[in-house]
Amino acid sequence: MILAQQLDHQFRPDAGGVPLDQSDRLHVIKIRSIAILAYGIPKLRVVNLLGKVLAVNGGGHHICSRERERQPVKNLNLEAPNKIKRDLLADQATGELRRMIVQGALPPGEQVTERELSSLLGASRTPIREAVRALALEGLITLSSTGRYFVANPSEDELHDMLRVIGVLEGLAGRLACAVAAAESLAAIARLQEDMRRTANGQTHLDYFETNIAFHRAIVAASGNKVLIETHKALNDRLYRARYVCSTKAANRQRALGEHDAVVEALLARDGDRVERELRTHMAQAEKNITDTLFPRS
Repeated sequence: MILAQQLDHQFRPDAGGVPLDQSDRLHVIKIRSIAILAYGIPKLRVVNLLGKVLAVNGGGHHICSRERERQPVKNLNLEAPNKIKRDLLADQATGELRRMIVQGALPPGEQVTERELSSLLGASRTPIREAVRALALEGLITLSSTGRYFVANPSEDELHDMLRVIGVLEGLAGRLACAVAAAESLAAIARLQEDMRRTANGQTHLDYFETNIAFHRAIVAASGNKVLIETHKALNDRLYRARYVCSTKAANRQRALGEHDAVVEALLARDGDRVERELRTHMAQAEKNITDTLFPRS
């Protein structure tokens, strides 16, 4: 709240509604990325990509492309999105853009261009182009009929459909893992659950989320079924943003930890029936969490 007030003090939309040019639009994205990635702020009044110019409070002039010296945001100590070296490999750019989408620095429905992303990350366009294409294959970015790329914005029904299939896949994976997985694989899954418990109250939501994803992937990998593993990854990648948002809620975390405990107990006992039941129940709860978090009923 203090950060939002500080930003409001520094920047305020001009009442005249002068459109932003390309340079201003990039500057706005940078401000929003810094604030969201560093502090987890979901919305900032300072950001408006639909066509408002930012004005410095009390300064009486607009921030525009003609100003080489941008007005600083004072006393915020924000960290910018990770800058990318010019010789960055495509998979590094992909990881950074994925993180920005998951954490909301690039929100659902927003258009993304190579030029803006290249400037934002300090990378050449070649790895950015490959990263955008890779994320399009994952379903985190969509290609419109006009050839433009946008951050994916799946509907409630689409998310529910994917989660129900994920529940079936993970249930089957758990059953197979009980039958074929080595003891070391099951022990590794149990250790990931302990890692989740340690990161549940950590400083960043991302650590917990990534450990949670690793936990589910480890169960699927333990099934030894390549088709199941590939199908699960294709669907799960598309759910990253929704699952991340849900994982930021403390109540959801505590519930998930309890459900994971039951899954681990069933896996270690090699009780295929129970582990399948526990995993499908867990994913049904995830579906409810997403509805409550992303599509709240008034």
